[in-house]
Amino acid sequence: MRIKVMIASNDGAVCEQLKSKGAFPYNKMEVLAWVKTGEEIFERFQEANPRLLIIDKNIGGMDAAACIKRVHEIKPKCRILVIGDREDSAFMRELFRLKVAGYLAKPVDAEELNTELCKISEDIRRVTLEAINYDTSISMQSLYFWKLMFEDSDLARDIKFANRTLECYFKEGYFRVVLFKIDKVQGLKAIQGMVREACKEKI
Repeated sequence: MRIKVMIASNDGAVCEQLKSKGAFPYNKMEVLAWVKTGEEIFERFQEANPRLLIIDKNIGGMDAAACIKRVHEIKPKCRILVIGDREDSAFMRELFRLKVAGYLAKPVDAEELNTELCKISEDIRRVTLEAINYDTSISMQSLYFWKLMFEDSDLARDIKFANRTLECYFKEGYFRVVLFKIDKVQGLKAIQGMVREACKEKI
């Protein structure tokens, strides 16, 4: 599951910082669109269908807060990460009311950026997992978990995510037990119990 990302900034320095410092592939993210103005955001929003919008406060052509409000109207579940000035208390208070996912000050710090990307990635994946309808077929359930845990991913990172989401502790090798037993459970709580049981078994 790749998280689609749109980046909106008319500041070349910000774009270069995001390109060079952002660990997008590591966080299972793919940047599908780079835009320079507020108008471009909405011209390409439907096509890109991002789950994360990274927006510069000084985006050209439109007020950043107005952009954020409009994005929330179009796609309420789209996360928004804002980049702005370090000392801008009035704008930050406005962002708090708008419920954005995070705020980074210029110049963008690599560690702070990747901490935010990691947090947003895990939150999106957790919500996606909780929203699954577990009444689907065994094959579809197994396919989803296979893609979630293995496809184009770092296994150690996926183990950490699974432990946090399922409130369990299991090591490399236990994923297959979950896949084989997924057909026997319904809902997240039942999966948590099944994973705990699976963790006790030897592979």
